[in-house]
Amino acid sequence: MKLVFATNNKHKLEEISHLLEGEAEIGSLAEIGCQEDIPEDHDTLEENALQKARYIKEHYGYDCFADDTGLKSKHWISVPVYILPAMPVLQKILSKT
Repeated sequence: MKLVFATNNKHKLEEISHLLEGEAEIGSLAEIGCQEDIPEDHDTLEENALQKARYIKEHYGYDCFADDTGLKSKHWISVPVYILPAMPVLQKILSKT
């Protein structure tokens, strides 16, 4: 299964790729050719993450998940991550972390 993580942060990509090893291949925004700034104009981290995930699905056709940590956390895995409902495997794996 190929999933896009709506980030180009190498540390985040390495962490999530390790968590999903053997379950899914994780791609970055750069790997799908997304170079534009994805809008993040909502009031909450959850809404911004959802906006990014929907943007990638609508504009690039990839199943995608996203986070939006901004400058609020050093530990990104502890902040809200939006996962499209069509990805139960990812939801199951991340719920164990």
